[in-house]
Amino acid sequence: MSLITCLACTRRISHLHRRCAHCGADLTDRDQARVARRERLRRALLHARMASYAGMSLALAAFMLWWIPDQGRLESPPLWLKLLFGAGIVVYLVARAQLGRLTQRWRAER
Repeated sequence: MSLITCLACTRRISHLHRRCAHCGADLTDRDQARVARRERLRRALLHARMASYAGMSLALAAFMLWWIPDQGRLESPPLWLKLLFGAGIVVYLVARAQLGRLTQRWRAER
């Protein structure tokens, strides 16, 4: 059983119900399709936010691993650390771009 959001009261209800248990709003097939589309968009937004946080954390962890043992000696970090930092930045930037695109779609759905 999956939960969807009622368009009238924005509370979470079962996708099997024809009417909202909280406000009594009728959920027709057209409304259910709209609700399902918004739920997919909401999940995609959540995943993009999580990927953004993961990329930021990865880049920050790589930077800290480079900075702390160095203690100000400006030595070049090992290759794996550079790759880890670069991967974190790329994941963060891609996730932020996707988040912007999904946010525009979310606002257009309203």
